[in-house]
Amino acid sequence: MPKGDYDRAKQILAASPERYFPGGETRGSDYFFRRRPDDKTPSAHIAPDSVQVVDFGDPDFRGSVLDVYAEILGITVAEAVKQLAGQSTERRGDVQPRERKTRKDKPQAMLPVPEAALKALNAAAAADYVTERHGKPVKGWRYVDAEGRPLFCVVRYEKDGSKAILPWYYGTDGKWHQGQAYQSNRPLYGLDRLAAAPDLPVLVVEGERCADVQVPGYVVVTWAGGSSAVAKTDWSPLAKREVIVWPDLDEPGFKAARAIKARLPHARVMDLKKYA
Repeated sequence: MPKGDYDRAKQILAASPERYFPGGETRGSDYFFRRRPDDKTPSAHIAPDSVQVVDFGDPDFRGSVLDVYAEILGITVAEAVKQLAGQSTERRGDVQPRERKTRKDKPQAMLPVPEAALKALNAAAAADYVTERHGKPVKGWRYVDAEGRPLFCVVRYEKDGSKAILPWYYGTDGKWHQGQAYQSNRPLYGLDRLAAAPDLPVLVVEGERCADVQVPGYVVVTWAGGSSAVAKTDWSPLAKREVIVWPDLDEPGFKAARAIKARLPHARVMDLKKYA
């Protein structure tokens, strides 16, 4: 199928998100909707003049409106393109067009983060538009370099029994933004600990809360983004260290441990399956 057909399908969906993603709402000039059936509040949005979907509960999601449309219907992308073939990119008469504006890219991350900027994160992380979607911020963690200089933060949110771990970075515009400071080669959580104890073995766990538990005789570290983000992490600081991986006791945890082992062949992985 020609690439132009895919591009046209995306434009059709982006031109009338109210039609193809019903039940959402327009805020300003962005359209917010529920990507997953069990989402209690809008979980994703489409910005004007964009075919990309931003998912607040999945910061690493990079799908287009076409990917999400096919996902919601339970069909392939190719089937979605065929379904949309022949439809107009014009909006239906019963749908009010949104005001269009040029989309501005997010500013780049400022690294390291100025110490004076850290206090402003509390207000940004607890802003109404964030808490409405994700709930109350209950805990935060600071990722730092080997010298202890802050690079970015992650914040845990809780709402109606569910949780979300969201990354925040400080931009060159002097503001905090929800998103990743690093798209790849993300620093480990605990680089300062590694530098302070160069001779101790390293225990790799999943999640910042677990990494904050002190284990005598070990340096405990983790990585940003959860079990699916192993490949986006810079594991080079552990290349010459004794490493033990303590996975989460579930299949995503075991999968993450195997992925870490592939990048650090000398690492040992704790066998927890006998307890599963």
